[in-house]
Amino acid sequence: MFRLAAAGRLGAGGSAPDRKHGRKGTGMTATVTDTIELVQIRLNQALVDGDSAALRELVADDCRIIGPKGFMVATDEWIDVHASGVYEQVRLETVESEVIDHGDTAIRSDMQRSACVFQGERIGGLYRVLSVWLRTTSGWQLAATQYTAISPAAGG
Repeated sequence: MFRLAAAGRLGAGGSAPDRKHGRKGTGMTATVTDTIELVQIRLNQALVDGDSAALRELVADDCRIIGPKGFMVATDEWIDVHASGVYEQVRLETVESEVIDHGDTAIRSDMQRSACVFQGERIGGLYRVLSVWLRTTSGWQLAATQYTAISPAAGG
């Protein structure tokens, strides 16, 4: 069974202040951090569900994806491996998260506990995930992401 846990947030001193952008017609505002949190949750759920339509909406065609072993993965390959069931996410828990707002670009840094099964091999551990999100005319899209395994000695 898959476990998707909500993201933890860094304390007040752990992140840059958020710029706010308005939601038209509601009188409410949301921070970029809140918005990126929502698109990240959608992305994670689409990866788990193998929802290629949602992934194609959320991931830029020219997205740069680097896996935990340092290999570049093409966007179509990354989406297809999740949609095909060859890759099964068993656990995904965001332990901490920080978003830095740069206007139409946001950088998100997560620490995640993850476990998956890929081609019959169980892979798990603690990872740093660095993601770059771009605001486009159709919404926020993932432009780049890199997964780095955290050694047990580094803790977390």
